[in-house]
Amino acid sequence: MQVFTPFRGAAPAGFVGANAYAYSLGAAKAGGLAGALAASYAAQGVPAANAAALAAGVVNYLGTLTPTAAQVGTTLIIPSVGPGSTAFAVSPDQLQDIGRPLPEIHNTIEAGYKGILAKRLQVSLDLWHENRKNFVGPLQLETPVVFMNPAALNAYFGASLTPFFQAALAGTPFSPFAGPLAAGTATALSTSLPGSNPAGACAPPASTSGCPIGVVNFDTPNAGNDVIVA
Repeated sequence: MQVFTPFRGAAPAGFVGANAYAYSLGAAKAGGLAGALAASYAAQGVPAANAAALAAGVVNYLGTLTPTAAQVGTTLIIPSVGPGSTAFAVSPDQLQDIGRPLPEIHNTIEAGYKGILAKRLQVSLDLWHENRKNFVGPLQLETPVVFMNPAALNAYFGASLTPFFQAALAGTPFSPFAGPLAAGTATALSTSLPGSNPAGACAPPASTSGCPIGVVNFDTPNAGNDVIVA
């Protein structure tokens, strides 16, 4: 895939692995992830100072995680391109080369009869058969955009954050809340990180969960990170 510019960060241009986690987290951190988590923890009763420290620890911990593509799955989406079209998911094995355009050829055979019956009634009968070769349909997107699978992301965060919260809150009055805080954080992250929710909104900087991280593109430098129709 090619990572879209807003999420590239310091990564070099060019094709990268389809695991979008690092790019998503980097964009979220730049967009104030720590502050959003701190506000969430404070709203759940954690004192402000503790909430800020806890949020900073969570963000630092998230930066140490290196999930595999199997742990944080990738969802490939062909977006809708206008009225009447709908977005749909595709699997990697459905991606294939596109043949060059060929002339569309119409072969039509038509036979008919027209006559006047009893000098009063005109009758006509026409039969035809048409065959089209190399039918050219409407433009459609051929390069799917890349999201993280939200269900897989939620499961991964839940399993990863539980021991972190247990260790971070051990010996404090908040230790009984380690499990709920881990689960709540996992749910929040898996639905709010950039590229985590194909059904979400893409309105940077306020909402980026519905913004794709990258595009699976043609294997040529000329493609760049453009979304291509054909």
